[in-house]
Amino acid sequence: MISKEIIDEYFSYEKSKGVFIWKKKSGRNTKIGKIAGCKNPNNGYVKIGFLGKTYYLHHLVWFYENGEFPEEGYVIDHIDGDDGNNRISNLRLRYQSENICNSKLRKTSRTGVKGVWWNKRIKKWMVEICANGKRRTKTFFELEEARRYAFKLRQEMHGKFAREF
Repeated sequence: MISKEIIDEYFSYEKSKGVFIWKKKSGRNTKIGKIAGCKNPNNGYVKIGFLGKTYYLHHLVWFYENGEFPEEGYVIDHIDGDDGNNRISNLRLRYQSENICNSKLRKTSRTGVKGVWWNKRIKKWMVEICANGKRRTKTFFELEEARRYAFKLRQEMHGKFAREF
């Protein structure tokens, strides 16, 4: 079982940067004095392997600062959306549904706005925003109208978790 004492044995914690520095060898890839971890190419999170287990950096930072991992149903949210910014001041505990509201705009977006897409069948712009099990939709002829409505609706439905883009 991991503990703050075990983390302190293997790492120096740099709170201002949100990183751990190796201070004790844990495996052949351990380089004492170097920043621990590598970026997971599948999801962008930094992961650290030691003592036969792999941890996400933001989980270790949360554990180190708070003494426990999140309970079932909770996730650690990067407030600014930057998965590489693991400073404790950028991390907050949220329900998964709240975390989704804070998600980034998809790279495949053609509109540049979350929740706005072109419906080919009806030849209109669709706004579709979901939160707390509720879905709100509305159609528009003009993209700019749809963008304004989506922004207003996300503020209303997602509150402090709404992301502009």
